[in-house]
Amino acid sequence: MDFSYKGVVISWGRERLAAQIKAVLDNVDLSILEMEKLSSSSFLDKKNTKYELQKEIADFIHEEWGDKGPEDLKRLSEVFVGILDICRLSVDDLKNALMDENNQGRGKNITNLSIYSILLQSLINHHGGKIIDYLKQKKQPRRPQVFLPPEIELPEGIELGVLNNIVVPLHKI
Repeated sequence: MDFSYKGVVISWGRERLAAQIKAVLDNVDLSILEMEKLSSSSFLDKKNTKYELQKEIADFIHEEWGDKGPEDLKRLSEVFVGILDICRLSVDDLKNALMDENNQGRGKNITNLSIYSILLQSLINHHGGKIIDYLKQKKQPRRPQVFLPPEIELPEGIELGVLNNIVVPLHKI
């Protein structure tokens, strides 16, 4: 359907709408082509604490694991921003826990665990009280649950049955 060039209907409103649509599409095309430059402009380069924390965690994981890190670094960093937030821990707490685990021959030296499991185990080993306290709290809507892989070792005396804010994988029998 021709909106303005060879149309049968002569309408200023249609001409104006066609020109606006063309301008929007031109801007979208330009924005896609120049995304890197535009995203760092002072107009768009605003700070968001959540994204800054995600980037800090993603950079840390990349520094530690390099190319062996996950392809979906964004989602992994989002998950740990959430875990740190609900347990009132900082990115430095995560970094220090992993560094200490590494120094003790654990942490990233354990090759049969995922990066998620290594980071979670490091937090549990060094900040177990805060992590377990959250996991024991009553489950509430809109409060995140923590995925607990079977290879994670909980502190002595903690049973899965008392942890309300966890998601555990189903095992085939």
